[in-house]
Amino acid sequence: MSDRSDVAFALLQAEAPAELVARDSDLVLPGGAVQHARDALGRLHLLVPLAEDEPAAEDAASRGVTMHTHELVDRDVVHRYADVTCQIASLHDLFAVICDEMLDAIAAAPMKPGVACKAVVERWRELIGEPSERLLSGQALSGLLAETHVLEALARMDPTSALKVWTGPSKGRYDFIGPGLALEAKATTARERLTVEIHGVSQLDFPKDSRLFLSVERLESVPSGGDSVPDAVERLLACGVDTRGLMRALGEIGYRPADATAYLKVRFRTLELRYYSVDENFPRITALSFTNRDVLERVTQLRYVLDLTGTPPASLPPMEVDGIMRDLVAEGA
Repeated sequence: MSDRSDVAFALLQAEAPAELVARDSDLVLPGGAVQHARDALGRLHLLVPLAEDEPAAEDAASRGVTMHTHELVDRDVVHRYADVTCQIASLHDLFAVICDEMLDAIAAAPMKPGVACKAVVERWRELIGEPSERLLSGQALSGLLAETHVLEALARMDPTSALKVWTGPSKGRYDFIGPGLALEAKATTARERLTVEIHGVSQLDFPKDSRLFLSVERLESVPSGGDSVPDAVERLLACGVDTRGLMRALGEIGYRPADATAYLKVRFRTLELRYYSVDENFPRITALSFTNRDVLERVTQLRYVLDLTGTPPASLPPMEVDGIMRDLVAEGA
């Protein structure tokens, strides 16, 4: 489709409707054009004309996006619409992506637009449904914020490549990886010393012919100000990171846009951020640390705390960090 939903909704944001304002898309069905709309409460809508004999399109199973069939009067003419409504403001960016998928689905099945829309809602159910019964913990959010800060630095250079090299959500060996280069991002809320927890003997074991780097961000929990994961997500989208790809990656971690209101209250202030080159002299435990390799077959879980308060090792200077970031997005291109 030539109409992008995010552009259509942005144009509607400039207006202050008393009731409902709408813009025709370029997708026209027998009952009229599919429309993007915004109501007086600021909610976004996709209005899909339905034929008189088409069954009502209803879906109220998700808190974030609902679908109901009703009649609207336009110039004294009554039209029957499937009204797909975004109920939560924090989902506006994701809703634009969902609407684009709906427009594509309707174009492929114009005789059953309601069915096509409902199928799209089903595909996105996990991210637009009820708020999670179990939210991510403060520790998980601090770790995710550290990752998104690295992702943001990469996205300022190349938003497309940045998302490609972010492998943490898919349970990659490292948080960011490209051929010949990898980076692991860690967060700590320790007050006195710069300490991070390392999981397993492979987390800081660099692959053959690859460089490995470690970022460590010390965060402090604050009641206001500072930063939050939803704030970082908004900045990433502003950098041009693909909405669909970003939301799916966050979903793999357990972050859902429907929970953004709760996560906005969990805020951190960055106290320091360091980058290290992980080489043979860097303090770590790997498989080579054990003289008896049979020990590893008996040890199923290993976690240790790495204290980086003093030197060595020395953190990398900003210019070198900038070069690492550029190399990483270049690898993802």
